[in-house]
Amino acid sequence: MLNKLAWKFWRDFLWQRRVIYLIGAITVLVTNFMQVIVTRSLGWILDFFTGKPIILFPDFWMREETFLSLFVIFFLGRVLLTVGRFGWRVTLARQTHVAAAHMRRLLWQNARYFPKYAIDRIYTKGHMINIASSDVGQGQLLFGFTLVAVVDLFCLGILTLSAMVMINPSLAFFSVCSLFFIPFVVRRLSHLEGAQYHITQDILSRLDDLAAQMIASVRLQRLTRTGGYWARYVLGVGENYRRERLKTLGFSLSYIPAMGTATLLSYGVLFLVGTYYVILGRISIGDFIAMQGLVALIQDPFMEMGFIISEWKRGISSLERIMEVYEAPKETYLLDGSTQAVMAPIGKSGGPVFTVQNLTFQYGEGLEPVFKHLNFELKEQGRLGLIGPIATGKTTLINILMGLERNYQGKVLFRGQGFEQFGHLELRRQIGHVSQRPFLFASTIRENLKLDRDMSDEEIWHYLKMSELLEDVRKFPHGLDTSLGEWGINLSGGQKQRLTLARALARIPSVLLFDDCLSAVDTVTEEKILKNIDHEMKNVTIVWAAHRASTLKYCDRILEMGSKE
Repeated sequence: MLNKLAWKFWRDFLWQRRVIYLIGAITVLVTNFMQVIVTRSLGWILDFFTGKPIILFPDFWMREETFLSLFVIFFLGRVLLTVGRFGWRVTLARQTHVAAAHMRRLLWQNARYFPKYAIDRIYTKGHMINIASSDVGQGQLLFGFTLVAVVDLFCLGILTLSAMVMINPSLAFFSVCSLFFIPFVVRRLSHLEGAQYHITQDILSRLDDLAAQMIASVRLQRLTRTGGYWARYVLGVGENYRRERLKTLGFSLSYIPAMGTATLLSYGVLFLVGTYYVILGRISIGDFIAMQGLVALIQDPFMEMGFIISEWKRGISSLERIMEVYEAPKETYLLDGSTQAVMAPIGKSGGPVFTVQNLTFQYGEGLEPVFKHLNFELKEQGRLGLIGPIATGKTTLINILMGLERNYQGKVLFRGQGFEQFGHLELRRQIGHVSQRPFLFASTIRENLKLDRDMSDEEIWHYLKMSELLEDVRKFPHGLDTSLGEWGINLSGGQKQRLTLARALARIPSVLLFDDCLSAVDTVTEEKILKNIDHEMKNVTIVWAAHRASTLKYCDRILEMGSKE
């Protein structure tokens, strides 16, 4: 199934850009034809200087005209050869990069609608990084450079063989017959390489995922002194990947001795039979030299055959892994909402933002509900605090109010309507969220705060001040251009929380959901942040989950989770 999808994706891409591919194929054909002409003309030139008659020019006695014609053929051949090579590079080869961008764009468009369990368990960060880099990098070759090699294989092979037959059919046969065993060897090697490539890519996905987990838990490793265990475990998987990768490279490199053996046999046959034919006068010295050049030329397609099949096997395998992401189940309400984009009007002053009626949630059949028969209403500009012990459902309730978790019993309305009435993008625009675990990109502070928005430095500093991070950033040598590293590893836990808070505030949502997002911040700094938010965000509706009661001091209502009342 995935193999058929991979082929269909490849064919559709080529068909949509058929004009470019047609022009590219013509330029490859021109290049191949000129390669043969230039090589063949060397034999004519040698015959010209040795006084041998040239069939192409019957009026051989007109030496000046003949020399000029040969010079024009050779010169124009070199010029058109250069033009042809430039042509396929800006057409076919360029499509390699266009296809890569297209595949990565589709990866994002599909992955953004994955259900949460799929992101956590199947399409993990390491797996997706591997697909977006390694598999896309391998698969993109099928749309450009591999196609150049395929066209080159057939066109150059046919043209070169035709030129050799025109010189001497029997010598052409003897020179090429030693190359006919290559397809059988290549078929066997490509089968082994394709199977090994699948194994290698699976291990690489696992290694990428482990590396991401190791970086994310580096502080926990220090506290629990488990860094040595993690290092040994990751290095073990890395060593396994190294061994399997070497096996894959071994199969790829096996093409070289196979092709090299064929090349030596071909040259040996050509030298022996060709010399004999020259002695008998069946071919001229020029033809013999031209035949040597053509044999060298025809070996390129034969040698490319192995690498083409190898790249094709790996490329299709990579496309299959990419197709798996494209075809994976998506959250229906996200897909539907993203296209409907139904806009519910923001409630009138004093109207309810959230209405929760008889809400019950449990993680699975037979398990004790996290909470049940929950009822409350939150109006515009309201401040609701959630407090309670661990595992009482604070984060789960935040996810429900965000519209991310929908597997519950009861009714939850946002501005008087069910979440299914809202487009996904519109919902995310209205509702801002700061989680317990801050997520930061391996970029600069400025880029992490701006994301897809155009923001001036003045605005950025304003939101950093609201989150009490302004002075910290000013002390950094590069200020807003400070690189955060993977997962923001260059910042402390409190700094990461404050930066993600500033990012949420900068989105200017109408509703903010905070999930214990200041747990790593000291109480003095926390108090300043709470005052800033209370002062600057008076028109914003806020739901704040926290373990510390002091965090909720500016809330006008407190909902104690886990309470039996």
